[in-house]
Amino acid sequence: APADDGFTWRKYGQKDILNSKFPRSYYRCTHQKELGCQATKYVQKCEDEPSMYQVTYIGEHSCQNAQ
Repeated sequence: APADDGFTWRKYGQKDILNSKFPRSYYRCTHQKELGCQATKYVQKCEDEPSMYQVTYIGEHSCQNAQ
């Protein structure tokens, strides 16, 4: 699993990616509903190094949930 980034996330989906051995997982901040935080991230194992993960962040946290 990817390293902890100091935020709390809730997985809301997973999708097989065309021409990829590994699926991509989709997460959103756990504070989306109560605080309106719109931060999301995608996580997928790297094709050439399966022990590594590619993590893509979308948006910024507005929930002040760091550390």
